[in-house]
Amino acid sequence: YTKVGRLATLNGDLRVSSVSSPNGSFRINIPFTSLDAPSASTAVNLGVCITHGISMQSDQQGNFVPLSGDNLSYLTIQYQTSSTRLGLDASNMGLGANDEVVFSITMTTA
Repeated sequence: YTKVGRLATLNGDLRVSSVSSPNGSFRINIPFTSLDAPSASTAVNLGVCITHGISMQSDQQGNFVPLSGDNLSYLTIQYQTSSTRLGLDASNMGLGANDEVVFSITMTTA
């Protein structure tokens, strides 16, 4: 990552070596906390993401996205469905050995 003042840009290339019954959200810890903004619309930071080996999910609309919410010290990888804005369940992402997630996100820190 690069951090200048309160603005941070994170780039990552994550590669899965093995998988054993994944469940819960796909979370990436980061070394700082995102801004505790006064409204949700300013607290959410979306980045860009490409994947290799991970299939589109049932009812997935669009790509996977890295997201940082309000006052958090981690990112999540999410996707949109026809009934939810963004989904968190990593067990539905179909992660397997040798899968890859490459992401970039710029955000304001606390």
